[in-house]
Amino acid sequence: MTRLILLRHAKSSWSDPALPDHDRPLNARGRHAAKQMADALIKRNYLPDAIVCSTALRARKTLAPLLQLLDGTVHLTITRALYDAQAEHFPKIIAAAAHKAGTPKTMLLIGHNFAIQDAALFFTENDETNNFKALKNKFPSGAAAVLGFETNLTEVSANSARLVDYLRPRDL
Repeated sequence: MTRLILLRHAKSSWSDPALPDHDRPLNARGRHAAKQMADALIKRNYLPDAIVCSTALRARKTLAPLLQLLDGTVHLTITRALYDAQAEHFPKIIAAAAHKAGTPKTMLLIGHNFAIQDAALFFTENDETNNFKALKNKFPSGAAAVLGFETNLTEVSANSARLVDYLRPRDL
């Protein structure tokens, strides 16, 4: 089984209204949540061997605590494509990153809503679990959906995954 972890960036700061959206940092709550999520991913052994992250500052700052905890080599891609991406763009983004990383077993993708939530729903089969209902209802800042695929990540498609886990900062 291969895994895809879809992580929405943590809570961003709006303290400087003149700052361009792309350049907004994390606020204090977001920095705390990013660290909590990094710890939770490591604790649950959701260790990515490839990471694709939006170029937005808040996404890169969400990634930073995880990079500090990972041992070994991780193939890292920082791309503007995730900043403006829609869910239907994700299969191509994931396939391209997987090819470059040498077909990883676990890929982490850090982006923005509503694309992250839409992508999680696009890839997963509808089920009646509490986690799926929660994911469908809301995908808060800093949350992560862990999807399991029977295929290689270069071949992901609609309804081809199952929801393995759904982590929200408030639950950690």
